[in-house]
Amino acid sequence: MYPGARELVRQIRALGATPVFLQSSGNRNGWPENSLFGYENMQLAIIQGYSEIADELKVPVAPVGHAWYVTMKEIPQLDLWMDDRHPNDHGAYLAACTLYATLFRESPEKSEYTATLPKDLAKELQKLAAETVLQNLEKWNL
Repeated sequence: MYPGARELVRQIRALGATPVFLQSSGNRNGWPENSLFGYENMQLAIIQGYSEIADELKVPVAPVGHAWYVTMKEIPQLDLWMDDRHPNDHGAYLAACTLYATLFRESPEKSEYTATLPKDLAKELQKLAAETVLQNLEKWNL
């Protein structure tokens, strides 16, 4: 990922734009083919990888994967996946809230939009996304 990230950042900056890395979430069952057994092991490797390249290139990170990790700890019964790799409505909503907090540097908690989620769950995911991003601005190069 590192060579490609370096080249994309170079091209984006050459156009006068600002790159932002969207830190991905891990697979439900990890990536055993690459010795990343289970979700947590894969997610921690993703978080570390994005942090290393973002720090090297001074690129902001939208910490979607970290928000998933926090949410899995806070609400372990909540399923974020549609299958092993792709988000369901809960995971997609959390990702969108995290991206919003990153790009606008403000909490998505003011939003009344809940997609297909019950209002109380949407509000909880908005709060977790906001805390993940806004309490760690320096960590995410924001």
